Parts: sequence; C-alpha cells; structure tokens
Amino acid sequence: MGLIRSDPIDILRAPCYPVTISSTESAMPSRYDERYQKDSGLLTQELRDRITAVKIRHGMSYAKLGAELGFSGSFVRNLVEGYKAISAQNIPGLISKLERLEAQNDREVQSGRDGRERKPLGSANLEDLAWRANALGFRVSFAQAD
Repeated sequence: MGLIRSDPIDILRAPCYPVTISSTESAMPSRYDERYQKDSGLLTQELRDRITAVKIRHGMSYAKLGAELGFSGSFVRNLVEGYKAISAQNIPGLISKLERLEAQNDREVQSGRDGRERKPLGSANLEDLAWRANALGFRVSFAQAD
C-alpha cells in the first residue's frame, strides 16, 4: 500500500559500472525524422524554405499560416527561424498540410488566379513572364533604362 523509499545514502553507495559506446554506435535511435529534421529536432533548411515559400506565395501572415498548419503563428515563425524544435510525431501532419498548400498554389498559378490568359512560355512576352513570377511569390518590377 505504501511506496518503498530508498535512503538517499544507499543510492549514493550503489555500485556504478562504466558504460562505453563506440563512435559508430548510438545509445538510442534518433527520435527525429532525418528527412525533415536535424538531430536537435529543428527543421532542415530545405523544409524551412518550403514553409517560407508557401507563406510568401499565398501572402499569408504567420498567424494565418499557423492556422493552416495546425499550430500557432508564433510557433511556426520560431520553426522557420530555427529557434524551436518540433517532435517527430507532428512531422507527418505538418508535411501533409504543407503539401496541400503547395498543391493549392500550383493549381492557382496554372489556372491563372489573376484572370490572365496563360500563353505557352515560348510565346509569352515579358509582361506575361512578370505576371507568372508575381503569382509564384516573386516581386518583379521594371525601371526605365538610362
């Protein structure tokens, strides 16, 4: 019924056995998904860049992006900036939602969300190319040459 307690002195007197682990062995398997995370649980630069690209392409705030990904905006910002780690169990959901947003963006660009007719690249003029770049999240502008 009661808990068994050890005397703290007994714990200190317990024998200690040295444990050696060679440099090629790991004490524990990695808790993180190596495709998307570093050993520390931080996101890889590639994944952080993908999240940033979606944010820019959709013109989202971190709060809106966080809501789409199922996290708070401040947490997503900290993930992207490399300040916070994420547990491996949350990676599949994050990737699934990110891929959905990426596919949504691709459909919008292909359908011409700006209402412009899409010409084949070979026959596109400079203005068409600028509109396509803008739709992908790039800001293109022109200045008169001197």
